[in-house]
Amino acid sequence: MKLMVRLGLICQPVKTSAPAQNQKYCGFIYDTRRSPVLRIPANKVLCCLSSAQLLLKRPRNHQLSRLSLAVVTGVLQSIVEATPQHAGQSHLRSLYDNLYRMEEVGHLEGQEKYYTTVSLSIPSTTGLNWWALHLAVHPGATTCRAFTDSGLTIKWGDGSGTGTGGTTELYPLDPDHHQQNPNIEQWMEV
Repeated sequence: MKLMVRLGLICQPVKTSAPAQNQKYCGFIYDTRRSPVLRIPANKVLCCLSSAQLLLKRPRNHQLSRLSLAVVTGVLQSIVEATPQHAGQSHLRSLYDNLYRMEEVGHLEGQEKYYTTVSLSIPSTTGLNWWALHLAVHPGATTCRAFTDSGLTIKWGDGSGTGTGGTTELYPLDPDHHQQNPNIEQWMEV
């Protein structure tokens, strides 16, 4: 820390930890003690699970505020990265459709539309059931693995946070373990 200060880089001691195979970063725990695993802290799993179950316990035809739906959707969105291959994003789609159904909101702008009510559709209930089951069966751990063992694979998203676009670079190794030129693949809206 003293070296960082001398170099002019300010680090918050509370947010800094020593090198270890189990690190908390951006709300997740990266565990590399065995096969690399992305873990969701237990309190976050409990919050997400109870939020999904709260909406599921309501009768489907009962109205709920769009603000409540936005909060639950946002909480679940925050852990999509820890679902296998970001599958959780697909199960949030219908919730977003319910939340932003424009024919129900009409001419309302900004925060006014969140003070209106909405009923959950059947696909939204199905999506919430998937989340509740996933969090109950896999309480916050997703194995992080490369799709190939023939070289180094680097992946990053497009910054949207949806998991629907990004870039993959594969640096293949030839049989003599010499690095070849990378294969670069970009994807959008997948």
